[in-house]
Amino acid sequence: MSFTGQQIIDRALTKANDESAAYWAAAESLRNVNDAQRAIVRLLHKAGATAGQPTLVNASSRQTMSGLSLTRGIAFLDVVCNVSGSTRGTPIRRGSRAWLDDEVPAWHNTAGTPEYWVADERDPLAFYIYPQPASGTNKLEVIYAAPPADLGSLAGTFGLDDIYAESAEWFVLFAMFSKDITKLKSAQYAAQYWGLFKESLGLGDAAIGRAKAEGQAKEQGA
Repeated sequence: MSFTGQQIIDRALTKANDESAAYWAAAESLRNVNDAQRAIVRLLHKAGATAGQPTLVNASSRQTMSGLSLTRGIAFLDVVCNVSGSTRGTPIRRGSRAWLDDEVPAWHNTAGTPEYWVADERDPLAFYIYPQPASGTNKLEVIYAAPPADLGSLAGTFGLDDIYAESAEWFVLFAMFSKDITKLKSAQYAAQYWGLFKESLGLGDAAIGRAKAEGQAKEQGA
């Protein structure tokens, strides 16, 4: 099924013992659902994985979200292949910047058909390619993370896959109990629901450590 914002809120209100929505109004609930969508993609990029075939900025090793007109993107996940028209062409491999710096010192100014891409998690809105086209209309197929558009109302359809609806519910509960920490146990509940939110995304402390190690290995060309 495709969850609506209202279905997510109804589940959260049941757990919060406020099924009549006496304390948490609809407008606030809508903001919480939209915030949940963005938070899920921010913490788990694959939840918002989107494929596109943007046109490259020629004569530049550096390609950016804005330069490729990917206005909602928050991180590049993969660069798949060259594209001619709408036809997928030669593949592009992820390379190591250290290797390129050592073996091809002039790689930032080398023209040709892209063969490698390089990324740095500290600069998620950009990646580098080698070689880079000098002219023409050249495209790549890329996979990038982008949060869905905000719901206009709670009747709207949740913008992520249904498997993330439970995560959105935990986030909404976190947001609800963060509203007024002067109430008895509100801070405790907010912390509890934040923990459940992260766990539902597989983002416990151990998982975060593994993901960081994997990212460092990729950067080093492992």
